[in-house]
Amino acid sequence: MKSERYDVVVVGAGPAGSVTAKTAAEHGLDVLLIERNQEIGVPVKCAEGVSKDIEKFVVPDKKWVSAVVKGANIYSPDGTKVAMAGNKMEDVGYVLERRIFDKFLACEAARAGADVRVKTEAYGIIKRKGMQKAFMFALGVRIQVYLLMSWLVRMV
Repeated sequence: MKSERYDVVVVGAGPAGSVTAKTAAEHGLDVLLIERNQEIGVPVKCAEGVSKDIEKFVVPDKKWVSAVVKGANIYSPDGTKVAMAGNKMEDVGYVLERRIFDKFLACEAARAGADVRVKTEAYGIIKRKGMQKAFMFALGVRIQVYLLMSWLVRMV
């Protein structure tokens, strides 16, 4: 079985995973970002509409912004309405081309130094005496990744 060593393994190349991988790589960690699908951003997930808060993480680019949102009404399952109203001078959000956006973020992670792999799925973690081993299939080949940190964070 092939073995590799990383400080951080990020499972899932959606926006949260790619930004996490980029941030960790920018801080000097050896990072592996894996995506189980063959192509990042496919199939398209929900959340094409986002607030301006996205600007905290990335500068909007016309390559992946399909529309600027000037205002919106959001309805909860119980019918409660929340109005997001901007003015003519201020936008409240964006409609994204998620397929392009997700790929852009994964490329940013790679530019920061993260290794990015598609068709790779994590299927187990073993923790022993401060060393974790993550097992995964990469393009049909089983690999073992040693995580060099003495802790493991799992987000569900």
